Order: sequence, then structure tokens, then C-alpha cells
Amino acid sequence: MKLYNSYTQTIEPLQPIEEGKVSMYVCGPTVYNYPHIGNVRPIIVFDTLKKALQAQGMDVTYVSNYTDVDDKIINTAIENNTTEKEITAKFIEAYDQTRADLHADRPDVAPKVTDTMDEIIAFIQNLVQAGAAYEVDGDVYYRVDSNEKYGELSHQKVEDLMVGARIDENEKKENPLDFTLWKKTDKGIQWDSPWSKGRPGWHTECVVMINDVFQKPLIDIHGGGLDLKFPHHENEIAQNESLHHTHLANMWVYNGMINIDGIKMSKSLGNVWWAKDLIALYGGNVIRWVMISAQYRAPLNLNEKAFESAQKELKKIFTAYKQAKILLQVNEESTTDATLDSGLWQPFIDALNDDLNTPNAITAVLECVKKINQTQRQKPLDCAALAAQTATLEKMMDVLGICLEFVHMTAEDKAVYRAWKEAVQEKKLRTSRFVPGPAAGKRDSLMEIVTENATSLAWMGDAVMTLAVRRHLLDLGFSKANVLQKKSAKINSAKGQAAILAQLEKENFFNEEEKEILRRGRNATIHSKAKNADGKTYLRSTALEAVIGYLYLYKHEDRMDQLIKRIIELGDTIQ
Repeated sequence: MKLYNSYTQTIEPLQPIEEGKVSMYVCGPTVYNYPHIGNVRPIIVFDTLKKALQAQGMDVTYVSNYTDVDDKIINTAIENNTTEKEITAKFIEAYDQTRADLHADRPDVAPKVTDTMDEIIAFIQNLVQAGAAYEVDGDVYYRVDSNEKYGELSHQKVEDLMVGARIDENEKKENPLDFTLWKKTDKGIQWDSPWSKGRPGWHTECVVMINDVFQKPLIDIHGGGLDLKFPHHENEIAQNESLHHTHLANMWVYNGMINIDGIKMSKSLGNVWWAKDLIALYGGNVIRWVMISAQYRAPLNLNEKAFESAQKELKKIFTAYKQAKILLQVNEESTTDATLDSGLWQPFIDALNDDLNTPNAITAVLECVKKINQTQRQKPLDCAALAAQTATLEKMMDVLGICLEFVHMTAEDKAVYRAWKEAVQEKKLRTSRFVPGPAAGKRDSLMEIVTENATSLAWMGDAVMTLAVRRHLLDLGFSKANVLQKKSAKINSAKGQAAILAQLEKENFFNEEEKEILRRGRNATIHSKAKNADGKTYLRSTALEAVIGYLYLYKHEDRMDQLIKRIIELGDTIQ
């Protein structure tokens, strides 16, 4: 794995301090509001990095904090007439939910500032004793002049920063660049300290939590959004240098910022997009796909077109995957123990190892999908190759954090599929494809006809009705093969179905939706017709089968069961 290291300004190999193990810390949010789409990018970027490393056998310890002490939190609590703890608990829960919705793993450790206060106070005391910090009227500041290396991360000289520094109104500071380690205050949540009753400065918190969680002053990777590089991370390094004489992390990795329609996202501009709203609109898969469509260091421009494009691309992947899973299960083949296709997997992992190049990884995913589609079309089907390709796609999507809906076929589903295939060949069906997956927004639905015309529904209904009628007849005690065959054939014949439909319509059995399906069935274009049945009879038969196909497809099980039972009852009355 090679990554761009902002500390050295070069792309360089990741060389873990401890072989086979990676320690990674990512600065987390200040929890006073719901996460916006800008907060989402580091969640996805560093979760993808973690998954990519784990896919190659690395043991990754991923830590990301929650800043639950801040003026913004205090002000929000005051505005809402509640406590800081209630505010932070609410929004920590919101962040955890957002992570889950985006298929991101929770950090292995998620420390909070309020739980680390004793360690923070002790750390500041050590800085004061080392001469790197000083106290004035209960406030404590870091002494920038004590650190000759200050500016080493942002590659700026102290003299240049001094020239560009605004006039500081705080006359307590020795140097305008000095930053707060402890703030004396009587507003909001406070802690006792050797200097005053107050709370810590932001720049100290993460240094202490890194030292505390990892129990060492140097880790492999420190990450976050690019806006944290200066002054936040610069100030973290300065403090760690003063006490531990090391720059806190060997690699400093940053994700780029987000624009909305080419304009920087800003609350003042009113163009903030909240993560929960986008997730509700598009789902976690689409949000994640959009985020990894650009290289992590590059700026990312978001607009409606980007999300729509991601939806289309993912639909192609899901369709190929679901069809492959159907074919494998029908042929009693599994991807569980399948060996990955190295020719497809290696370009994918090579792309991720090249500074987490997710756009090139997506190209490798699409090549895998292309191979899956090609294999599905081959006659005879090479099940072993398809299993390897499908397993590879599953592994790729797992690394990218894209959730593939598991397709499980019951014995009945497999029987319906085989009957449908026979119907396709027998009746020369040219217009439909059998695809597993959600239909009409119902996630529990297994089957979907891509071309949902009445003829397609009828072919599905024909297969379903044949099996359902036989099952119900068996339940009624018709177990002799010749009797079962005779009764089933009578009910499933075109003439029988037309006669049954006529009686059902007299009974006003169908609801308005079903009547619309019947109408479409009667007007369907047919390529063939049953023996001993005229065109009108065959179309009435097609209409009834279309309703059954519709009820099956959209999982109206109770209604379909009611219809099949009534069909069997009427079957005894037809000649």
C-alpha cells in the first residue's frame, strides 16, 4: 500500500511500526448537530482504507474520537434549554447511525473528550513543566517559540505565519501564534484543574487520546479532512514534539473537500446537505459509490447528476450479481468456498494499493461485471468460472463497503425458475428476463421481470400456477399421479382458465389493480397460442395467468393463495 504522506509531500509505501499491524487515528466530529455530507467523506474514505488493508491480511486498529466539549455544544445546549450531555448523546447516536447506513464499520475505539479529562490535564501539566506552555490568569497557552520545528506539517515558516497573522486581541499571549491548551470559564461544562475551573483547548484533545488509546507517542496513520491540516494537526504535532520528540504519526493522510454544484459547501451560503436526508433519498450504497468515484485527495463536486449516475452504475452491477446468484443456486453451486479470480482481483487491489485509487478500483469492478455477464451467456454454463467471478465481485464490493443484497432461493423458487425456463423455450418468449431482486420498492420480493408487460407476467404466472395448483391438490388429498395430472391439466388448460376467468368475473372477484392486469392480458401481443383454443380463449387464459404472475411477483401471497383455492373449486365445474 502506497499513500500520499502530507508530512513528506510524497507518495510512499506504508511501513507499519509493528509488522502486520496498522495503527490509524482519524479526527472525529464535534457533536452539536447532525452530520452533513462533508462529515461523511472521511467516514467513507478511511473506512475504505481500513477494509483495503484488512483484505490484504493487515490487523488494523482504527480509532476515531468524538469531541463532546466545545463552545458550539454549550451554545446549542443553552439554546435548547438542556444539558451538553444530552446534546452530545443525541448527535453521537446520529453519527453512529450514519456510519451504519453507509456500511462503515464502527471504530475499534471511539474515545470522548469528557472521558479523557484526567489525562488531558496531566498532559498540559507536563507541557508547562517542560517549558513548552505557560499559564496566565487561569488560562494555559502553548509556547510556539519553544518548538523550532513548528510548521513542519504544513511546511510553513514561523516568520511567514507571523507576518500573515491577524492582530490578536488577547494580550495575555507571548506570541500571537500561541494557542490555548486550557480555557478558564464559568460558562457551560467545566472541570477543576491546577490553573482554574474551565475546559481544554481543542488542539490538545486528540494528541492525548492517541497517546492514551495506543499507549505510544507515534502511530502509523493520522487522517482527517484537509481543513484540519493547519492549524489543528500542526498544533498536535508541536505538543507531541515538545513532550515525546516525535511527530505523532508517520503518515498524515487527508481527504479533499466537497463542493455543491461547483460552490464550496458552507452554512453561511445555505448549501449544506445533511447526510440523513441524502441517505433517505438515495440510500447508503449510492452515497458511498459517489464518494469513491473520485480519488480521495481530490475535491469532490456533488450534484443530482452524480447521484443519478451512481444509481445507474450500481443497478448494472446488482442486476449481473443477482442473475449470477440465481444461476449458481439453480445449478447447486455456491460462492462460499469459491476461489477468487486472480485475473480480476489483482487489478482491483493494485488500484487500491496505488494511493487508494478508488476510480481505478471501480474500473476493475466493472470489468468483473463484464466477465460475469459474458460467462452467463456461454453455453454450456461454466459454473466454476461463474462462481469464482461472482465471489470476486462480492469481495470487491465488501472492500468498497457496498452492500450486495443476498439472494436466497428456496426449493420452490428453483422449481418456478426451471418451469419458467421451460415456458420460455416452449413458447419462444423473447421479451423478458428472469432477475431476482426488489420489485416495486419491496425489499423482500425475490423475483422481478425486467420487462413487466402482460405477456411477461403471464409466463411467470403460468409457471407459478402449475406448481401452486399441484401443491393445493396434494393438500386436498389427490396423491395418485394419474388423478393429479388429469385435474391439474384440466385447470391449467387455456380453455379451463378462460372458463374459470369468466366465472370469477361474474363473481366480481378481482380488485381494480387486478382488473387492470386482466385488461392488459386480453390486449397482449402473443407469439403463439395453445392447441385446441382460439385466439380469444388464449388471451383470456393469458389474462388470468398475468394476474397470478403479478400477485407472485409483488409478494401478495395471501391474495394469490385465495385466488388459487377459488380456481381449484371452480375447476370441478368446468367441462
